[in-house]
Amino acid sequence: MLINIVLTIFIMVISFSENILPGIPANLRQAHAAISTVHARLGLVTILCVVYLLLRMNKLIPKKYRIRWWQNLMRVTLGLYWLVGL
Repeated sequence: MLINIVLTIFIMVISFSENILPGIPANLRQAHAAISTVHARLGLVTILCVVYLLLRMNKLIPKKYRIRWWQNLMRVTLGLYWLVGL
């Protein structure tokens, strides 16, 4: 997963910031900008979920920040990962 995060930072973030971000919000009416923005937001949420789950499963998160439904979060994260990939 760490390789995936590094690739996302160096490929996706740079491409998004150079090609899509300068035209926001004016270009959001165009399909490619709107789809890229939704893709970027879903990807960011997915990466944040993955990082949380990795830290949670390795018990690196304090008990007060641990959620009890982390196994369901794993399922949601997998669904988000497939959605972003498609």
